Amino acid sequence: MQYIVLDLEWNQPEYPGKMLSDPVPLYGEIIQIGAVKLDECFNQVDTFKILVHPIRYKKIHKKVARITGLSEADFEYGFPFQKAISLFRRWCGKDFCFLTWGNDDEVMLRNNHALYTLPETWIPKVFNVQYLFGKQVVNSTRQYSLLHALEILSEEPLPPHDALQDAMNTVLVCRHLNMSEGIANYDEPVTEKPKGEAITAPRTVGYTERSDALIDPSVYIFPCPACGKDVLCDQWERKKTEIRIAIAECPECSRFFV
Repeated sequence: MQYIVLDLEWNQPEYPGKMLSDPVPLYGEIIQIGAVKLDECFNQVDTFKILVHPIRYKKIHKKVARITGLSEADFEYGFPFQKAISLFRRWCGKDFCFLTWGNDDEVMLRNNHALYTLPETWIPKVFNVQYLFGKQVVNSTRQYSLLHALEILSEEPLPPHDALQDAMNTVLVCRHLNMSEGIANYDEPVTEKPKGEAITAPRTVGYTERSDALIDPSVYIFPCPACGKDVLCDQWERKKTEIRIAIAECPECSRFFV
């Protein structure tokens, strides 16, 4: 068994109203794949990095450009997603599982496979290193950022928001964990879907610009608290100066005030 530490970078729609919904709701389009291969003893044996040429979100979002340093000119050197995934699968080999920081990368990987109607059956079991860090190091279910985790561990990170370098940063965290025990006893909780009427707990998130908030998938696409299906919320109405409100409707259940 080998372990593939995976990290993805993806482009976003310019604003929620431009998010594509056919053939699937496309929250983001993968533009970079980075990975580190570890052997059965969690020793590094190889690395992988590839640039992907987007075909749906061709104009790079300003936030993505700012944090990744990539430009639309760079996309011209990227591989089509189908070819990039084919090369990545060949590099991964046969007997492996994924290690990721958080759950977003798996969701994005499956979402992009659905976009191209590619089979997902090759995608192996995914273990969330962020969860193992919380369980073994800080004894908390709080979701720590990768950089914060490295700070706690007194590790000097590589510059973030490059897929390979973030994968290597995740490896730095793994070196402080009992990975064998964590994987053997992996029990990441699955949130149960509530029945009947439900109200989700409010949360506060800070953004540098208002436009950043409006393109955050967790703001305009969220799971219905009753059935778990995606609810799209892209029709925001201004109320007063700094407040925007919306009515979002689940296709299966009810409408929600947001």
